[in-house]
Amino acid sequence: MTPDTSKPTLYWISGSPPAWQVMLGLTLKRVKFDSALLDVSRRKIRQLAYLGINPTGRVPTLLDGDVVVQESIAILAYLDRSRPDRPLYGATPAQTATVWQE
Repeated sequence: MTPDTSKPTLYWISGSPPAWQVMLGLTLKRVKFDSALLDVSRRKIRQLAYLGINPTGRVPTLLDGDVVVQESIAILAYLDRSRPDRPLYGATPAQTATVWQE
């Protein structure tokens, strides 16, 4: 299956809480995305195709057009800035502070 380049692709593995955080963020922001579940048992996470996207071989990784973002917090921050409607971290500085304090 070829990913739809008009929507981001999330590379992840089953059982990864950081990947779940990103999926939740994508869902809360109502961002449609292609899911690229990597099969750890077949070592797909270490195959050249994935290492070309993320040389560390870690997950999650978000591919959004030409932008590649690694690490869950970086991906959530990227989503919040690139798609400002439905902010994850609050719409005002005070709301953002509250989110980070709780």
